[in-house]
Amino acid sequence: MSAKNLVNKKNLFFALFTLFLLIIDQISKQLVILRILPGKSIPVVDEFIYFTPVKNKGLIMNLFPNLAYLPVFLTIFLAIVFILLWLIKLKKKGDLEIAFIISGATGNLLDRVFRGGVIDFIDVKFWPIFNLADIFITVGTVLLCLNLIFSRKINH
Repeated sequence: MSAKNLVNKKNLFFALFTLFLLIIDQISKQLVILRILPGKSIPVVDEFIYFTPVKNKGLIMNLFPNLAYLPVFLTIFLAIVFILLWLIKLKKKGDLEIAFIISGATGNLLDRVFRGGVIDFIDVKFWPIFNLADIFITVGTVLLCLNLIFSRKINH
């Protein structure tokens, strides 16, 4: 197998994995919207995890709820564009951490544009309510930081 075919397969996996995460995020939000009435909470793991749907019109963890969605949309859109351009410019294969970040950011962006706010529903009672896209962004960021830390140690 040539190096070019290997890179193309890695990029295809990156694109499909990103799309898979995005679809899982959007399906989970749609199911919560359809199955749980606003203001209601359903225990998933009793005394620990609940599904409590809320529409987050603010920034992270519903901070600044009166902020218009346009600056948020532009910020997320520019972050996605920046990451994609970074991948293209460096001719870098799509890494797992970037797939997590792009899918999470895109999922929340779609919510803001088409639902008027991000649909959050995972409620652990001691933390602000969040969603799968937030988990994907967090996982991607942690993986990216670990990758940068360990790649620097290896290269030095």
